[in-house]
Amino acid sequence: MPIAEISALARERDILCVVDGAQAASATAIVACVLPDDIDSIVLRDTLLTKHGIIVKMSEKRHFNGFRLSPHILNSEAHVDAALKALRAEVG
Repeated sequence: MPIAEISALARERDILCVVDGAQAASATAIVACVLPDDIDSIVLRDTLLTKHGIIVKMSEKRHFNGFRLSPHILNSEAHVDAALKALRAEVG
């Protein structure tokens, strides 16, 4: 399951904190992550868009230094895989 992979990446790298780790039937496609202080959410958002064509919702660092990835019914598994690849490239 791709969303589980996003959560696993965040936990495995210990660089992102998954805000909600809902499991099984209660899980949604929305994943929110807190970024480490040395990564600015605005810079990450802009990089993901310009370099990878990935759109994420972010908050200003002073409020919540993080982002939300919320795949929609129109997104394919390939889209989610591309987002994972981009996150791995940019966040580590």
